[in-house]
Amino acid sequence: MAVQSFGITEPRPFGFDAAVEFPPSHLGEAEISRKAVKITNPNFKGKIFDYNLAVRSMLAKKQGDYTYFKSVMPSWDNTARKQNDAHIFVNSSPAAYQEWLEKVVKHSQKSLPADRRYVFVNAWNEWAEGTHLEPDRRYGYAYLQATSDAITKKTREGDWSILFVSHDANKGGAQEVLLNVVSWFKAHTNINVKVLCLQGGAWLHRFSNIVDTLVLDGTGQTDDDALLNQIEQFCG
Repeated sequence: MAVQSFGITEPRPFGFDAAVEFPPSHLGEAEISRKAVKITNPNFKGKIFDYNLAVRSMLAKKQGDYTYFKSVMPSWDNTARKQNDAHIFVNSSPAAYQEWLEKVVKHSQKSLPADRRYVFVNAWNEWAEGTHLEPDRRYGYAYLQATSDAITKKTREGDWSILFVSHDANKGGAQEVLLNVVSWFKAHTNINVKVLCLQGGAWLHRFSNIVDTLVLDGTGQTDDDALLNQIEQFCG
């Protein structure tokens, strides 16, 4: 599966038979004038985009004759990484994100077979890019709640699964937050929640005690197709 970023749109020239969107890539049409917002940094040379325009643009995109997965993003502001050359999306909110995700879920249900109804979110904790589902001081758990509400609005909760991917199960702040999040989903929804850890760690037992957990480097698979098949079976 090819990621539609850095100029890539058609997956087949790169040896892939499917593609996944990667907002905020390919969203030049959502750019607005810097005069439309109040900029306090006199050295700012970046670009300003409107989140709602980006949503409309992404939903209107026409897919090719290949398997095509749609994606959403909660927000975007990569000032931490790009400083004066940042790309910033204004007017994002949990409500706007939920509305976008609801429409993507509906599209996936209509356009994809049952075993390929995947929806992608960019991202779980891209703090340097200003896009994260992980709870923060401003919105708390609002983006996680919006995700749950969008998935369950038009479907039975049990029809959907959420796969959280963690670098590892070591002791750390991000891992602690993820444990709290999956615990919340288990306690408050009937959504099937699973965790894929790229590596193990001291807290692996904590993950396994809450949800089904697979450690990627512990599968023993060396063949890519066999590994993909095992992950698909794990995801259900």
